Amino acid sequence: MKTTLLSAFAILALAATPVSAHESLTIGPNDGRVFDLSSKTTPHLEVGQKDGKFVIHVLDKDDKPMPLGDRTLAITAGERSAPDKLKVEKSGETFTAPIPEGKKYPVVFQLREKEGAKPINAKMNYDASNCGECNRPEWLCSCGMEDTKKKK
Repeated sequence: MKTTLLSAFAILALAATPVSAHESLTIGPNDGRVFDLSSKTTPHLEVGQKDGKFVIHVLDKDDKPMPLGDRTLAITAGERSAPDKLKVEKSGETFTAPIPEGKKYPVVFQLREKEGAKPINAKMNYDASNCGECNRPEWLCSCGMEDTKKKK
């Protein structure tokens, strides 16, 4: 009985969830997608793209760039059955990594404050197809979202 009630509740909850082509997201000061992190020392990651690479900024609570310091970043992307670990490079105040081939796949960013620290994760569904309204890649599209903020 308990299982039946839980199943029924789950089905009703999914049916009541609004379906949207766009995910709710925030665009940051570098025109990238912002991820809020569960960290007091590193509040945000901003992920953008340039020249076929992900460009990742670490932002403070006021969305200002932070020095990378001892932080490290690991990125896993691609089909769940055969994900790729991307080669991440540090350059100034940014991390960069090549964007893998493919139109749609999950991406996991794992930031460590210092070597050996517990990773802080951010996840997204990468979708390279262009939005019909703003012509930006879907993973960076924020048009049509009432609850989306643009931080500038």
